[in-house]
Amino acid sequence: MQTTTSAPSLVQDTRAVDLINQSRKLMSQRTLDIDNLFGIRLSYARWLLILALGIYYFLGQSLNGGILTFTNPALLLTGGYIVFNMVVWLLTLSFSKQASLLIKVSLVFDLIFVCMISHFLQASIYSFAVIPVFLTLLLVGLSPAIFSIIVVVVVNFTDLYLTNFGVANTKDIMLLEFYSISGALLLLLVCYYIITQTPEALIRISNTMVEDALARAGESHLLDMQNRTRAVYHVANTLSGTLDYQEVIKAILHEMESVFDMHCGAVLLFDSSLNNVKVVDSLRFSPEESHRSILLQKGLFKDALNGGQPRLLVVPTELEEIRAFFPSLRNCQTTMLIPLRAGMEVFGLLLIASKNENAYNTSDTELMISMGAHTVLAMQNATLYHNLLEDRNKLLTQEEEVRHELARNLHDGPAQAVAAISMQTEFIRKLFRTEPDRALEELANLGKQALQTSREIRTLLYELRPLVLETQGLIPALGQYAKRFPHNPSDPTAHFSTANFDLRLAPQVETMVFTIIQEAVNNARKHARARNIWIHLETRDGFIIAMAQDDGRGFDVSQVERNYEQRGSLGLTNMRERAGFVGGQVDIHSVIGQGTAVIMRIPINENTVLQPGSTVSQETF
Repeated sequence: MQTTTSAPSLVQDTRAVDLINQSRKLMSQRTLDIDNLFGIRLSYARWLLILALGIYYFLGQSLNGGILTFTNPALLLTGGYIVFNMVVWLLTLSFSKQASLLIKVSLVFDLIFVCMISHFLQASIYSFAVIPVFLTLLLVGLSPAIFSIIVVVVVNFTDLYLTNFGVANTKDIMLLEFYSISGALLLLLVCYYIITQTPEALIRISNTMVEDALARAGESHLLDMQNRTRAVYHVANTLSGTLDYQEVIKAILHEMESVFDMHCGAVLLFDSSLNNVKVVDSLRFSPEESHRSILLQKGLFKDALNGGQPRLLVVPTELEEIRAFFPSLRNCQTTMLIPLRAGMEVFGLLLIASKNENAYNTSDTELMISMGAHTVLAMQNATLYHNLLEDRNKLLTQEEEVRHELARNLHDGPAQAVAAISMQTEFIRKLFRTEPDRALEELANLGKQALQTSREIRTLLYELRPLVLETQGLIPALGQYAKRFPHNPSDPTAHFSTANFDLRLAPQVETMVFTIIQEAVNNARKHARARNIWIHLETRDGFIIAMAQDDGRGFDVSQVERNYEQRGSLGLTNMRERAGFVGGQVDIHSVIGQGTAVIMRIPINENTVLQPGSTVSQETF
C-alpha cells in the first residue's frame, strides 16, 4: 500500500499564523487609551521633582555656606513627600483597578507640595511646578492643567509679596509673575500639542513596526517552507533511487535534523517476533543504544504503537521512562513518538527529541508524520521487491521441477517404450528367417506395445495441455483425465463425480484447479500405493469445492512440511500458493494407513466465474 503525503507547502506554520493574527489584532486597535499607554509608569515622573528639589536645595545651601540640618522644614517636607509617593506606589500595585484614580488624587498633593516647598525655599519654583502640571495635563486634561498653573502662580505671588518684597516692589513682582505665567503657558501649549499628537504618532509607529514584523514573519515562514520542501524532496529522491529502506531512514533522520529543533532521533522497527522494537538507525545515540531492543510489554512505546497516533512527551515522569531506555535523551525536554503505519499495519516508531520545552507544534507533527510515511513506503517497497524475488525464484524452481518431471516421464515411459519397440523390431526381423509363425505372434505383441506407447504419449500431452479444458471446461477435462487411468498395471483406478456444479469458471481458475488435481493424482500414483482415486467437483455455500482422495498408505503432513527445507520438492506448498493466486485455499488431510484427501475451496465471485457473454482466450494458457 502506498502512502500519500501532502506537500509541505500546504502545511500551515502555526507559529507564523499566530504572529500574523496578533499583528493584525494590534493593527485593528486604532485608538489609544492614555492610561493604558502611560499608566502608572508616567506617574513615577514625580520622582524627578524630588530629585530636582534635592539638588536645588543642597546646592543652594552649599553655595550660601549654610549648614544642612535634618530639622530643616524643607528637608522634612521633602521626606514626607517621599513617604507619600511610596505609599501611592504601593497602593497602585495593590489596587491596580483603582490605580488611575489614585494617580489623579495624588496630583492634588503634588500641587500642595510644590506650593509649600516654595515658601520654605524662599524662591519661585515654576520650573519644578512644570512636572506636576505636565502630569495633570497628561492624565486629566488641558483645563485642570491650566487651573494647576494658576494656583501655583497665585500662591507664589502671594508668598513673594508678603515675605520677600513689599508694596513698593509690586511692579517687579508682577513683571516676574508675567514672565513666569507666559513661560508656563507656552510650555503647557507645547506639551498639549505633543500629547494630542502622540496617539496618532504611536499608531503610525506601531503600524510600521507591525508591517515590518509581518514582512519578517512572511520571510521566515517562506524560508521554513523552502527548507521543509527541500527536505521532503531529498527524501523522495532517495526513496525513488533505492530499494534499501535503511538508506531512506538515514536520509530522513538527516533531513529532520536540518528542519526541526532536533537533538536526538531514532527509528525503531519490529523484529521478526513482533514482540520487540529494535533501533535500526539513530542520531546522537551511543553505540550501545544504537542497537538496543525494547520488549513491548507495557509503557509509552507500547501505548504509542497501540494508539497509532503521535505522542508528545513533556511530562517529567514520561521523559524519565524514555531516558531509562536511552540515556542520551537526559538533556531533552521534549520527545515525540510517531508510529510508522500504513492502514492498520504498524511497522515501528519514529523518535524525535529536543533540548527545548514545547519544541514542536502541529505543523511540525504533520511533517514528521509525512516523513515517517516515506519510511513506511520504503519498507513496503523493499518488502514487495523481496517478495517479488521470492516469487521469481519459486517460479524458476517450479519450472525446473516441471522440466525434470517431464524428462523423467519421457525417460521412464515413451523413451523406454520406443527403445523396446526398436529392439523388438530387430528381433522379429531376424525371427522371420527361422520361425515365421512365431515372428507373426511377436509382431502382434509389438503392435499392442506400440499402441500402449502411443496412448502414454497422448496422456502425457493431455497433462501438459488439455485442449478440452480450453474448449469445453473443467468437468469434461477432469472426466477425460479420469478415464485415462490406469496407465500401467500399478496405477490406481480413477473415479470422477460432480454434484450441483453447472458453472463455467474463468480460464485461470480452471487451469489452476486442473493443475492441482493433476498434481494430487500424480502424488498418489507415485507414493500412495493406492488402488483407487476419487476426483469430486461441486459447489457448496458459495464456494467451489474440488477434491482428490485416495485409499493409499497416507503420510504425516506436519512432518513432510517441516522437512521441506531439506527436500528439493515443494509440492504441497505449491498447491497452496497456486490456489492463493485466485483467492482459494488448499487443505491436506492424511492419516497413515487411511489415505490422503486434498480439498480445494475457491470463492464464487466475479473474478472466479466466467461472466455471460465472455469468451475464453486461447492465449491465456
